[in-house]
Amino acid sequence: SFGDPIKCLGVADKGYRDTYCWLHGSYHISNRMLGEQVNKGDHCFRPTNGAEVEGAPDSDTDYYVWIPLFFLINALLFMIPDRIWKHFEGGVMDEFKSIREKSIEDSEKHAQTFQTLTKNHNNRYFVTFVLCEFLNLLAAVFNFAIMDKFLSGNFVVYGKQALQYYFARDTLDPVRVIHTETNNQQIYINVTINPMCLSFPTLVSCNVETIGSAGGKAVENHICILAQNIVYQKIYFLLWFWFVVLFVASGFNLIYRIVTSSLPAFRKRRLQAVLRSRKSKKLEDTNILDERKYGIGGWFVLCQIGRNSTPYYFRKFLHEVAKVHYKEKYPNFNMMEKGDPEIREIMQAV
Repeated sequence: SFGDPIKCLGVADKGYRDTYCWLHGSYHISNRMLGEQVNKGDHCFRPTNGAEVEGAPDSDTDYYVWIPLFFLINALLFMIPDRIWKHFEGGVMDEFKSIREKSIEDSEKHAQTFQTLTKNHNNRYFVTFVLCEFLNLLAAVFNFAIMDKFLSGNFVVYGKQALQYYFARDTLDPVRVIHTETNNQQIYINVTINPMCLSFPTLVSCNVETIGSAGGKAVENHICILAQNIVYQKIYFLLWFWFVVLFVASGFNLIYRIVTSSLPAFRKRRLQAVLRSRKSKKLEDTNILDERKYGIGGWFVLCQIGRNSTPYYFRKFLHEVAKVHYKEKYPNFNMMEKGDPEIREIMQAV
């Protein structure tokens, strides 16, 4: 069936030989006319220094046994930054969760809670998040590197070459190899190797060593099908493009972090975008970012709260934060409806 990892052709004791070839590995079918025919016209072999290794005794497909384990390792590596962040985050966002999204009491309570967070705490919160983002990028680079090492250096250009092979084969560099004709005459030819089949051949050759009737070593050669490799071809093809998107997104995120760290005006615009409101009165609440008390850490915590709540609730919450802040800054804030023009302007805003 398709789920069987390997099926070998024409063997009496199929269970033993299938298991032997799966555990000890097999190798690409040598570059003869039979090899091209059984691979449906694809050239599928592993070249070395411009010439193929014909009848190589060392298997070159034994690493397929480890693919499920490598998937697990890749997943665990990507989980490490997330676990580190959840540990150091300390449940800060949980303190701002509202059961009733339209509750004014909740927004007032959360505003008071936000005011208790110190500038140093907020800055550490932001720096920890940025470091975890950097760890995510390192995990991606390390995963990409071990995948490339795992596939004998073929993963770096795997997706690119696969697209070229199927849609622009002429753009791939051909490989000069020795080709054996049916009359055993050897000639040099230039062939274009299928990159997906190179890394994950579905049809391989396997030498099974047994004990002969005279007590010596007997070697039997069998053609085997690695049915699961047709799936691995597509999985690693998608993974290659996923890594490309991940690296591009990480590059844009790095630029975003640099801009937000160096331009306070951009941070203010970003918080206004989280508000999702064009009303000038609502946007005036972001003026609290001009206060030195908050800094980049306070801005980041506010943005995180906005991303984890509805726009309507976040607008109410930020409005309450502004009120609490100005009440602390101006003790007579509630009583001064007239007098200082600056106070009057602030009161109109809140």
